Amino acid sequence: MNFLKKRKARKSEVREAKERAAREQAALEQAEKEKDPEGFWLKKTEWLSRTLERAKLGDYVTLMQTPRRLIFLNLLAGAARGFGFAIGFTILGAFVIYMLNILKILDIPLIGDFISDLIEYINANKSPGI
Repeated sequence: MNFLKKRKARKSEVREAKERAAREQAALEQAEKEKDPEGFWLKKTEWLSRTLERAKLGDYVTLMQTPRRLIFLNLLAGAARGFGFAIGFTILGAFVIYMLNILKILDIPLIGDFISDLIEYINANKSPGI
């Protein structure tokens, strides 16, 4: 119980500290705004410009205005994703078959016959080129 009280007290302290910092920041901005209104708005505009530039909003808008490029990029991303799934599933399947072969060699009593039948079925249905 004591732990919960301390945790709750700590949360309220953190919340109060954040609120106090926000009030102090607002007061500093207000003082700066009153002192030099043009400079204040210039700084805010520069900050907004840097933020939008970091977000690459212009690139996003350009992409949305060219549907052919958007379709091509989505098609390319889908093909790459499908290729990755296929490669990953192939590797996972090979690993499972390898583990089944190891279990067949160990000849575990209850599942040994099942694994042997399963491996024989897989080998019988393999493509001739594989």
